[in-house]
Parts: sequence; structure tokens; C-alpha cells
Amino acid sequence: MKGKEKVCKKRRYSLSTLRAEMEKFYNESWGGENFNHREIQKNMSRDKSLWVIDPKDRMPGLSRRKPTCNYCNRTGHRDDTCRYKPPVCHMCGYTGHYETRCPRKICVNCGSPNHMYTTMCRNCSNWNNVRCPECGQTGHPASHCPDLATLS
Repeated sequence: MKGKEKVCKKRRYSLSTLRAEMEKFYNESWGGENFNHREIQKNMSRDKSLWVIDPKDRMPGLSRRKPTCNYCNRTGHRDDTCRYKPPVCHMCGYTGHYETRCPRKICVNCGSPNHMYTTMCRNCSNWNNVRCPECGQTGHPASHCPDLATLS
């Protein structure tokens, strides 16, 4: 077979073949539409308790199935509680760890690496007295001015 083209034996459809098949489906008889319900009832049991309609056939109700996880495809839980789903760190956005075990801990004020997430570290603790020449506010130098970040 190597090197030879395979011939596809599946039926190919075009609009013209689909149109013809649809016309045949809707316009030609399949033989079951002309029936007599009285003839069918004659063959049924006279015991009316056997004629009970199953409640499931009456009204499609809500499924009582357990939820299926979209992550691991197992039943019994949803994907937000899946134990097979890797954890996501809310601080750095990487998977595989939570915030407490994050290897990328920084000072969120100045961005310097740190041993824990903090809003002030030894690098920026003296910024309370620094006045920014760009925006005129105290609390950060020009290199960390939020106004410059929004203008860029």
C-alpha cells in the first residue's frame, strides 16, 4: 500500500445529492405512516395496569447523574474541585504551586525578589520620604512612577 493512493469509499455529498435525498425522505413513503391504532390496541393486553406511562417518558426531567469533570473526565466532581488539576499560583500565575510555595516571591511595591510576598521591603522602605519628580507624589522614585507606566 505504501506509495499508492487510497481510494475513499465513503459517499461524497454535495448540495445536489443532499437535496435529492431530502426530497426523497420527505416526499416518499417509508411504509409506516399509514397505520391503524385500533388494530394495534387489539393486540395489546386488556390489563390497564400494563398501560402505565413511564414518568420519564412524560416529561424529560433534570438528570440525576453525578457531574462530570471537564478536566479529568471522571464523574462525581466538577473541574473547579478536581484533585488531578495542578494548582495555580494567584500571585505569579504559574501552575504547580500555590502562593505560599511560590519560587517567584517579590515585593509588590518595588518588584525586588524577596523571601515572601510583601508590600514593602528593605529596598523600598525608605521610599516614604522620596518625592517623585515625574508626578510630584511621595512614596516612590521616578523609576517606579505609576503615571509613567500608564503613559507608556
